[in-house]
Amino acid sequence: MAQTRIYRAPMNTLTAEAEVDKQGWLKIHVPAPPGTLPGKLAVTVVLPSNKVSAGRNRPRAGTLAGKVELAADFHAPLEEFRDYSE
Repeated sequence: MAQTRIYRAPMNTLTAEAEVDKQGWLKIHVPAPPGTLPGKLAVTVVLPSNKVSAGRNRPRAGTLAGKVELAADFHAPLEEFRDYSE
């Protein structure tokens, strides 16, 4: 499982173009910002969404119409919260 890290230090933004080669590797060709020390960097890549697949998996309003029933007392106050609502 991937580990999530939270960086609290101010972060610089770097914009660069990248390409994916035939083997599926992402290649980023950009000089490091001034003052960057040698070593590993945390990099976040935002990929453009594929409009065809993005629209296909989105839920649509009304698709469950008539398939979900709410209890008759759905909007009635809950007994557990009576002390807070009086």
